[in-house]
This record gives sequence, C-alpha cells and structure tokens, in this order.
Amino acid sequence: MSCTSKPWLAALACGLLAVEVSAQDFRIIALPDTQNYSSDYPQLYFGQTQWIADRLVADNIRFVTHLGDLVNDAQTLSQWSVAKQAMTTLDSAGVPYGTCPGNHDFQIGRAHV
Repeated sequence: MSCTSKPWLAALACGLLAVEVSAQDFRIIALPDTQNYSSDYPQLYFGQTQWIADRLVADNIRFVTHLGDLVNDAQTLSQWSVAKQAMTTLDSAGVPYGTCPGNHDFQIGRAHV
C-alpha cells in the first residue's frame, strides 16, 4: 500500500497520527527535561503538573508529552519518587500523557521507568 491510497489508513501505516478535531482550540503541553527539578527543585516539577491539572478544562488540554530526562541520575531512587509524584498529579486529574526516556533516564543501557 502506498502512503497515498487511503489517507486515513495510510496515515496509520506511514507512522503518522491522524486525529479528527473540531474547530475548537485545544492545547498540547510539552514538558522538556525535568531532570533538574527531580534532583534539586521538586516543587517546580510539582507546580508544573499541578498547573496543567488545574488548567485541563479551561485551556482544553488534550495531551501532555514529556520529552525525556525525567530524572538527572537514573540510579537515584529519590529522583524517581519525585518524578512519579509529579506525574501522578496528571493521572489523578485524568490528563492523558506520554513519556519518552531520555539519556539521563537510563542506567547501563536500560531504563528505570
């Protein structure tokens, strides 16, 4: 199948996400590089995710993407605890999100997420 035969099916087969949306404005939030928040400034990380949860309806937030580096040192469990607590705020509010491990999130070739 070529990527031009059936647009909706081709979008899926070609690795694209096809989403039908209305004319209503919506937001997608990106959380980049929270590793220093996990290690040294947890209140900033908690504040970011709380702000998103608080603004979910008013700003019509449809998705949050974490761009990686949730923690600064993959071997430090306290940093993972901070990251988990921050991201649990999104879970509790029903915010859809996804994460991608960054290079700081790996220890000897494997992720601890």
